[in-house]
Amino acid sequence: MSDDERFKDLKKYRDTFNQLEKASLSGKWLTEHARLRISVWNSVTPAAIIFFCYRMLESNGSVSDHQIQITPTTDRVVTETDIRTGVGYLLNCFFTTETLTVRRGAIYARAVMRNDKDNNTIDYLCQGYVSSQSSPMWPDGNSEPSVGGQGLINTVIGTDPAAGVEISQTVPTNARWHVRGIQFTLVTAVAVATRRVVVVIDDGANEIFRFDSQSTQLASLTRNYKIADYKLQPADNGTFIYIAAPFDFELLQGYRIRTITENLQAADDYGAPVLAIEEWIEE
Repeated sequence: MSDDERFKDLKKYRDTFNQLEKASLSGKWLTEHARLRISVWNSVTPAAIIFFCYRMLESNGSVSDHQIQITPTTDRVVTETDIRTGVGYLLNCFFTTETLTVRRGAIYARAVMRNDKDNNTIDYLCQGYVSSQSSPMWPDGNSEPSVGGQGLINTVIGTDPAAGVEISQTVPTNARWHVRGIQFTLVTAVAVATRRVVVVIDDGANEIFRFDSQSTQLASLTRNYKIADYKLQPADNGTFIYIAAPFDFELLQGYRIRTITENLQAADDYGAPVLAIEEWIEE
């Protein structure tokens, strides 16, 4: 073997040693019993494609990059993927998306390392919201809870009830809402009666808050109801009725926003409510 060949071998071994030394300080050693579990929650349609990327220092000294594509469901139900990495050092990992319209609060992701041999022990790597501008990563990123920071600012079109039926909108499973405002219409029938609209928030069974309208609605009228945290409540005028509701609280999954209408008639008809909300995924 020539001196040049010996030098190349020494350089290769030195580079491998340096990589191993660096990996032992900042990397995660993965055995044949280890696996990465990737969990993703999504609340928007259509679902964005998420990529989980990671870099490994293999046992032979080579460095390999990997990318796993994940298409989560759109109903906030977790999509889980298990990755068998093989033996080596995990050097880094991160989530990303190529979808340009993903906003913060819509997609939450988590990566953990599990060990099947040691009673399935868990080592959290990274977790947080994936957006077009930011993503959770390890080892240099921050780990955040799903209900922390700013949520997804969104507009929800609720269920349009049949005539004679009250509005009832339920916070979806695995969601937490901060309601910013609500709007709906009520078209009253010709039946003579004086209706009064009350907005109620409950936990699915027990009433928690109740907000009354100051004005009533007579027969054969269309009125637009605006509910918000007014610092100075506007006076009802024309077709608009305003209801003050101090929305300084968050609603958990299963909570309901609904109406109770005094003297509601069989042919009275509510339109679909429109809700301005801030939403977090609550896994």
